[in-house]
Amino acid sequence: MINKNLENYLDINSISFKKDVSLSKISYFKTGGVVKLVVYPDSINSLKDIVNFARANNIKFEIFGKTTNCLFLDSFVANLFIFTKHINNIMIEDEKYLIAECGAYLPTVAKTVSMSGYTGFEGLVGIPGSIGASVLMNAGSYGNEVFDNLISVDILDNYGNIKTVYKKDIDFSFRNTQFKIDSSIVLSTKFSLVKGNLSSIKNKIKNVSVNRRDTQEHVLPNLGSLFATRDIYSDIAQVNVIYKVILYLIRKTYRFKKEINNKFLNKLTCKFFDIDFESQPFSDKTMNCIVNRGKGCEEVYKYILDLKSINPEMKLENEIIGILNAD
Repeated sequence: MINKNLENYLDINSISFKKDVSLSKISYFKTGGVVKLVVYPDSINSLKDIVNFARANNIKFEIFGKTTNCLFLDSFVANLFIFTKHINNIMIEDEKYLIAECGAYLPTVAKTVSMSGYTGFEGLVGIPGSIGASVLMNAGSYGNEVFDNLISVDILDNYGNIKTVYKKDIDFSFRNTQFKIDSSIVLSTKFSLVKGNLSSIKNKIKNVSVNRRDTQEHVLPNLGSLFATRDIYSDIAQVNVIYKVILYLIRKTYRFKKEINNKFLNKLTCKFFDIDFESQPFSDKTMNCIVNRGKGCEEVYKYILDLKSINPEMKLENEIIGILNAD
């Protein structure tokens, strides 16, 4: 049960919250069960205080930005979710640095910086996540990663203290950082800014937008890349020589470009590896993107397990949430 003192604390401090919230209505993928209490702090200090209060009172909680990377299973029930969307200040400092709080929307940040004539953020304009989550997983696309221009991150550690951690001291790799392991909470970020040619910047953004529209799902609810891979078909091919040869011949014959025009390749892959379903749980544009066709999570989850069983080395980029139940 939610500690009644928490509700009193939120009321006294005028912190917005809602009770008994359906995740299927507020989550990006439009699935999930019920959260007993959803809290919306509007500053870094209020976020810190809520987290410290929850920890001191042994209240389980999760922190989210936009949930654009989260698959909530329909049976999932939780006590406390904290959303950072109101902690979203963005500031350009001395024409050299960008300061962005954890709840700032990455496309907004990338466009703001890019349209101000700074380069290095163009490829990030279409990633629909918060700054905090983007740093947590070192998000990136089209030649740009969040860590490219990162200087430092302000975090809330497991002892309730705010610390500044510099890039050189952060263990990070492709779509992964130490923050995913040590449970640090990203509060704010600082990036270096490099002036570029505005015309070239606008042209790259245009090309990125066109390419995303052509190669990525934008009609059905989805969570972007399912696995941390540049080409899921090649990753699958690593475990089966016959499929590898077939993939090579198909792409050479039809000149397929990774995730472009993949309907035939998707069908062939499913047949080859005996992946069955009633309602297709992935996008026509790529098998590396789960979609919600209004049938719930069961088939989507089964599909993820099927792919994982084919190549266990593939690392999930989406987070599956549904194991923890309310106390």
